[in-house]
Amino acid sequence: ILRMYRSMLVQERDGGLHLLQGTPRRWLETGKEIALRRAPTRFGPVSLACRSDLAAGAVRVRLEVPEGIGGAPVRLKLRLPAGWRLGEVRLGGGERLRVDGEWVVLDGRRGTLEIVAVAIR
Repeated sequence: ILRMYRSMLVQERDGGLHLLQGTPRRWLETGKEIALRRAPTRFGPVSLACRSDLAAGAVRVRLEVPEGIGGAPVRLKLRLPAGWRLGEVRLGGGERLRVDGEWVVLDGRRGTLEIVAVAIR
């Protein structure tokens, strides 16, 4: 069971990190949170706090990407509930991030990242 939960939240594949890939959509209903604390990876520990505020049209994520990630790919999947889709996603409220479907592309980034994703009906 622990391995199943880990693979829902953190996967090391294709030479990088894929986060929240297998989470059920209901986990991002308004007011819900997903949290990881120092999950071990071959790049170093990963921490994440994801809070959904769909009533305000946003999902906020605080992500700590390990320094050991180097230039490896990092992807964050935000599986919003039915009827919602991702709009623009920004880093720290400023720089716009690339979105590929439900994936937020964070390649080349490390350290503490504050991510704000707009959720659209």
